[in-house]
Amino acid sequence: MKAIELVKELERMGYSWTRTNGGHKILVHPEASRPMIVVSDNKEIGHKIVSKTIKKAQAAIAEGRAMRAARA
Repeated sequence: MKAIELVKELERMGYSWTRTNGGHKILVHPEASRPMIVVSDNKEIGHKIVSKTIKKAQAAIAEGRAMRAARA
């Protein structure tokens, strides 16, 4: 999978691109506890890195929702 495809997958999950810092894209989600950082070049990314990034993104969303529920 290319980095651009990973960014599109994160965007389908609800993340949106906010800025670029050097060679990395920073994506944020309104409910996530932390931003996701993805390399912005168009090289192939290994399947393990892709799956770990998607799992981290899902965990960040779940953590953010849990934090909001605990405050309420």
